[in-house]
Amino acid sequence: APATFAAMLDNAFLTTNHCRMYLAINAFGIASCLMGKSNLYYKSALDNVGGLASFGQYLAEDNMIGQALWHSGWGHTMTGDLACQPADTGGFAEYCSRRIRWVRTRKYNVTAATLYEPLTESIMLGLLTSWALQHLYGYHMLPTFTTFMLCWFGMDMLFYYRINRGSPPSWPWFVLSWLCREALALPLWIVAIIGDTVVWRGQRFRFHLNGTVDVLK
Repeated sequence: APATFAAMLDNAFLTTNHCRMYLAINAFGIASCLMGKSNLYYKSALDNVGGLASFGQYLAEDNMIGQALWHSGWGHTMTGDLACQPADTGGFAEYCSRRIRWVRTRKYNVTAATLYEPLTESIMLGLLTSWALQHLYGYHMLPTFTTFMLCWFGMDMLFYYRINRGSPPSWPWFVLSWLCREALALPLWIVAIIGDTVVWRGQRFRFHLNGTVDVLK
């Protein structure tokens, strides 16, 4: 079970929003959804797109490898095996910093998808849906928004049960961490969008428009 509030935030993110997004991309086959440490490649395919060393200039080399393979005609498939990811053991500030870092990285690697990202979040979609239904049909925004959020939470719980094969160790703490994760999504996205540097393993990097990075001294 997650030991800190930051770990609970991380758990809520990885087992709801994060897995939903990448499972959807994989299911629809609209783009590469390779990310993280759990990928296997054909060496011949990797060599045909420049080899592993050519991606060292990117901070998100996993994503760039996936894009290069995808655009060269290779597809991918997902196994039925779960790859476990340890929950964050740092603090709240570290959780926020990591979310900002990876949104900022995506801004330069997959710009269009990153700009669209707020419209995949529950609170933004709930507010827009509630406003539209009020404007078009006269439904009151508050009960509409509440119903929308409850339905969204229910769908996220289905993901959680499937990924974790059981219920949260503490329902009150999980609900709180889920609500905080949802509420933090847009503010962290805004902070990420307006910057062009990130700190990774004690070093600061600046992004170029093509997604490559330079180390700042």
